[in-house]
Amino acid sequence: RERKTYKVITIDSKEALDKIQHIFKIKTCNKLRIEGNYFNVKKVIREKARVNIRLNSKRLKAFCLKLGTGQGCLLSPLLFRAVLSSSQSNMARKRHKAID
Repeated sequence: RERKTYKVITIDSKEALDKIQHIFKIKTCNKLRIEGNYFNVKKVIREKARVNIRLNSKRLKAFCLKLGTGQGCLLSPLLFRAVLSSSQSNMARKRHKAID
């Protein structure tokens, strides 16, 4: 009897950082001067991330993964605060321009 291997991937769309594009997180890290081997490895993984899906033994077309944060990412809390702060600053600027 042939053994079959299955992989199950779940995506929690309610996670705050999962809705933020990788490029924005990378730019935020650059602004905060976060660098080094850990960051460079994470950056390469995120830039090259591709998703392959099999459905009923049929392989679907692969696509690039542009959103998401790896589970256990050490930068997640820092990035969340930085992105939230940046978003608040942008909203305040837009509100201030609208008042003028």
